[in-house]
Amino acid sequence: MVIGIVCEFDPLHRGHARLLSHARAYLMEQARGGGAEAVVCAMSGSFTQRGSFAALSKTARAEMAVRCGADLVLELPTPWAMSPAETFARGGVRLLALAGADTLLFGSECGDLPALRCLADCLDSPAFADHLTAAPESGLTFAARRQAAAASLLGNAAAALLQSPNNTLAVEYLRALRHTRALELGRQGLPLPVVDIFLGRRSAPGQSGIVRCDPQEGGGRLCLYAHPGGGRPPP
Repeated sequence: MVIGIVCEFDPLHRGHARLLSHARAYLMEQARGGGAEAVVCAMSGSFTQRGSFAALSKTARAEMAVRCGADLVLELPTPWAMSPAETFARGGVRLLALAGADTLLFGSECGDLPALRCLADCLDSPAFADHLTAAPESGLTFAARRQAAAASLLGNAAAALLQSPNNTLAVEYLRALRHTRALELGRQGLPLPVVDIFLGRRSAPGQSGIVRCDPQEGGGRLCLYAHPGGGRPPP
């Protein structure tokens, strides 16, 4: 089993550490039959989704991820890392599939996978596209118009999940699994399963180089930090 996580870790806080710990515990529980056992992260580099510089360097954040349980940290290329949630999610899921991930783990504020699936299905439906197109802009942001269109189909309570950033990303991860058919790029050509979901908190290749970390302190795990553009790894 290879668990994939799309992340920024800017910086890596206790909620992220808990997610990685949860991934390792789940991995140990499910992978007793042998085979590959790894936690792979697709992480943004020097820039974040909000369009700003990351608070810490990508190598420092990758090292923290390894110390908290990750085996491999791959850089999500900047065009995807600085994109809205939909493109960010598709880039991350595709990268993880190419790395061999067969399980996707992510956080949300609600921790309700059926509700998130329902929203993902709604956003992909022809009816939603019609409602969104028909909705007057009236100075509203795209996010507000999208939530209003979803509310007209699912009700206000269900659509309100889109007000929270991690819920929104969770919905987009589910859509990305369907849209990109990510597992066709993976090892078995089957749909990437979402077998678990972590209840988060609001506070909550080119050449490869080894991120500087102590393999003893890191549980014997070294992080191969992939540089999509090639070249030498940072010092």
